[in-house]
Amino acid sequence: MGKWLAGVAAAVLSAVIVWWITKPPPPVAPYSVGGVWNYRAVSEVTRQPVQGVLRLTMEGSIVSGEMENTFDNSKSGLHGTFANDVLELSRDTGLETIQNYTLRKLGTGKFTGEFRNVGKYPDKGTIEIER
Repeated sequence: MGKWLAGVAAAVLSAVIVWWITKPPPPVAPYSVGGVWNYRAVSEVTRQPVQGVLRLTMEGSIVSGEMENTFDNSKSGLHGTFANDVLELSRDTGLETIQNYTLRKLGTGKFTGEFRNVGKYPDKGTIEIER
């Protein structure tokens, strides 16, 4: 009987070890860009850095929000998408110019990229955002 119990215990222990090694990892919550970000942008036209706050909300891959302290002192809404660690945003400056942003995720709280103006006031430059 002792050999039988030892065999059962070994089988149970083996099954537990196999289960523990092969169990799927716990689900990972999707990354969200929603929240408050600090940004720093540098225009090729002015060559002066501008710093401000970016407030974003995210639903699925759709992003919206507001940018404060912009180059043109406008406070207009942003909209865009976040997918595959790339954040793409756009905003109408209200001055016959659309500003487009493309940023890549560097870490859990940092993105870096560029912006490009299309319209009456062409410009481009760099932008970083951090939580």
